[in-house]
Amino acid sequence: MSQTHDFQDPTDPRMNDAVWRAHDLLRAYAARDRAAIVEHLAHLEDDQLEFAKGVVANF
Repeated sequence: MSQTHDFQDPTDPRMNDAVWRAHDLLRAYAARDRAAIVEHLAHLEDDQLEFAKGVVANF
């Protein structure tokens, strides 16, 4: 069985929190609220930030 990244498992209980955080980040980005964007990104761990960069690069 292959390993998946934690956030690729839709049954992971952290997924709901991650979805809401992503929604809030998207709203801050759409509003061009730099302070809110920095605040949201500051709470990510290094591996989460790298994963987010990959997602944004494909967006």
